[in-house]
Amino acid sequence: MVTVGDLLAVNIVADTLSGCAPLQVQYHAQTTDATSLAWTFSGGTPAQSDQADVLVTYDTAGVFPVQLTASGALGDKTDSLVVTVLPAPKAEYQFSIEGLEITTVNTSLHATHFLWDFGDGVTDTTFSPTHTFAGTGSYNINLMAFNDCGSDTISRNLLITSNLNPENEFAISIYPNPNNGRFNIELFGNHPDKIELRIFDVLGRAIWQRSWLGRRHLHTEIDLQKKTHIPAGQYIYQLQYGEGRMMGKFLVE
Repeated sequence: MVTVGDLLAVNIVADTLSGCAPLQVQYHAQTTDATSLAWTFSGGTPAQSDQADVLVTYDTAGVFPVQLTASGALGDKTDSLVVTVLPAPKAEYQFSIEGLEITTVNTSLHATHFLWDFGDGVTDTTFSPTHTFAGTGSYNINLMAFNDCGSDTISRNLLITSNLNPENEFAISIYPNPNNGRFNIELFGNHPDKIELRIFDVLGRAIWQRSWLGRRHLHTEIDLQKKTHIPAGQYIYQLQYGEGRMMGKFLVE
C-alpha cells in the first residue's frame, strides 16, 4: 500500500502472479480518493486501461511488469508488481549412429523430465540416453518433454540398414514425418563416393533429386513446396549409395 498523507492511496490486487501461458490475470485497483486510473500491462492484452477491474491475457512466456497510477487532488501515486508467465516445454534432440547404437543429445527447452520411446519396445527416462537396437529396420523414435505447463513430443523415423560388412552400415532419418513438404534428412554411415536421393509420388513420377559426395554424416533440409505445390499424400524416397539402395515412405499433410 502506497499513501500520500491519509488521503490518496493505491494498491494493485491480482488473483494470481504466475502461471502457464496463455495466462489470464484479474486485476483490481484498490484506491482511496482517486479520481482517475492509468494501468500499463507490459506483454499483456489489453496493454493499457483506465478501469478499476481489468482482465489481462498473457500469450507468451516471460516476466512482465504491471503498473497502476492513481491520480487525485493531491497529485499522483503509483503501485507496481510483476507477473511471471511460465513456458510450455519444447521437445528437440539430435543423435548420431554407430552401427546399431544410437547416441542421443537432448536439446529440449523448458522441460523438467523426459520419456524416450525407441520404437522397439524400449523406453528410457534419462536426459540423453544411448540405445542399441537388436537389428536393422525402421524405428520411430519419440521424445516426450514435460513440465508443469504440459508436454511436447518430437518423433523421427530412423531406418538402419546394413550389409554384412560393418563398414557399409548405413542409417537414414526423416523428420518430421508426417510433414508439410518441408523436412530434414540425416544420413549416417560409411558412405561411398556418391550418394543420390530421389523422391517419387505414388504414381512413380520423380519430383525431386539431388546427389552428394560421400561423407560419414549428412544433414540437409528439403522443401518440396519451394518450386511447385505438391498435394498431400504419401511419397517414396529412394537412396542410392554405391551398389546399395534403400527405399522408404513419408507423408505430406
